[in-house]
Amino acid sequence: MLRTNLGQRACRQTFRLTRVADASARSREPAIAAAIEFGSQVRTDDWKGYNGLDRLGYRRRIVRSDAEVGENLLPLANRGRRC
Repeated sequence: MLRTNLGQRACRQTFRLTRVADASARSREPAIAAAIEFGSQVRTDDWKGYNGLDRLGYRRRIVRSDAEVGENLLPLANRGRRC
């Protein structure tokens, strides 16, 4: 699971990886609630398992429409952009 927090400035991001027991909503949803501030935007791929994020109070933004990650699994983590 990947968490992104946008700080005061749009270019400041924090990523947090969390291990969950399995891909079920029962495992994912408590981990999401514990790691991500209510109402935050969550950037995900188009995996259907993330469809319930709006029900939990998050704003989902799909940033990759397919499962093919190529050479860069976490493209937002390696942007090299400075504030």
